[in-house]
Amino acid sequence: MQKIIVGDHTSEAKWDNPLDGAHWLRDWRAGEWLTGPVTPLFVSLLLPKLAESRENWGLGVIPWKGMAKRSLIAKLPWYMTINGYLYCRTDLKMIQAVVYTTHFTIRSMIKPGWYADWLTKAEPLFDGLLAKLCERPVADLTADELIERINTLAIYIAEWWHPLAYSGIDVFYLRFVYDRFVNEPQFSPQTLLFGYPGPLVDMQQAVWEIAERIKKLGLGDDLDGALAHPDVAPMVDSYYASYGHLLDSIDPVHSLLRENPQRLTAALKGFVSGEVQEPARRHRRTAAKRKAATDSALGKVSG
Repeated sequence: MQKIIVGDHTSEAKWDNPLDGAHWLRDWRAGEWLTGPVTPLFVSLLLPKLAESRENWGLGVIPWKGMAKRSLIAKLPWYMTINGYLYCRTDLKMIQAVVYTTHFTIRSMIKPGWYADWLTKAEPLFDGLLAKLCERPVADLTADELIERINTLAIYIAEWWHPLAYSGIDVFYLRFVYDRFVNEPQFSPQTLLFGYPGPLVDMQQAVWEIAERIKKLGLGDDLDGALAHPDVAPMVDSYYASYGHLLDSIDPVHSLLRENPQRLTAALKGFVSGEVQEPARRHRRTAAKRKAATDSALGKVSG
């Protein structure tokens, strides 16, 4: 559902804002699964359904009392495509945003077990809905039945996005809950978030492996030439295929890694110039520390 444009990227395409006063930024969250410019089929079929699920999150499809309906804080229309890329609107309904932020803060401090309840009570209900929906293989569905399944999945996506988004916001208030119920001086509350697997860890590992190959070949003095070496170029291509669509910063105004190859060269320079510990090994160490902190926190709460 995506396409990669091949050709000259140096000229800036012209674009006019279709809505006076609206502000748009490339959606870095969507960058986790959109690996390039979107196709017309994606824009006309899948994107409207994903937008619908986002706008109607918390519809109560999952029969769990904790699923309260929420309104979209962003102003409509909240998404569009610009020169083939998905952008989202940053203009908010400020009164609603203030009210919801206050609600998140108070709820996180008073009811820290909300997301745990979701995992133990609501997630099994959600899994049951998905299992029932997928009883018939896709190959056996008619065109109308396939579209209906897409519509239903869009509604389910809304229900799943709802608790994940709010649990992510709860991280900001983790210290309040941790200090209240755990109060463990040996570990900081941030330690509970260390060492989880993810694409950033894998990306660092890929860069480290490219650097190790360059050092083995003795090409560290000419990184630009090293990237074109036949023993290195396939690794670089694989890196961009897997991670080139990601932003090199959480700030969505930054360019994609594929659009700014100097970022890879700068990272390789740091890896090649000295002895850097393998990212995968460092990840295993931090994961062990997180497990120790988690076990300690659970022991404090249960004891």
